[in-house]
Amino acid sequence: MKFCHPKIGDFVKVKHTAAGIDCVALVVGEPNYYNPDSASVPVLLSIPHKGDYEATVHNSAVEILNENR
Repeated sequence: MKFCHPKIGDFVKVKHTAAGIDCVALVVGEPNYYNPDSASVPVLLSIPHKGDYEATVHNSAVEILNENR
């Protein structure tokens, strides 16, 4: 699987089937890398997940729509 490397300000599509998240989001923090291809990414969701618009997802669940840099 191809891992993306989003930056703050990027618009991304988040699809996390297990968590039930499938929407557009804005990256609001730097990814926290565990190794070169594995990271957790803080995002601001366009649809609330469990009542909250802020979530941290794995970069394998993120597809960059617009590199806003």
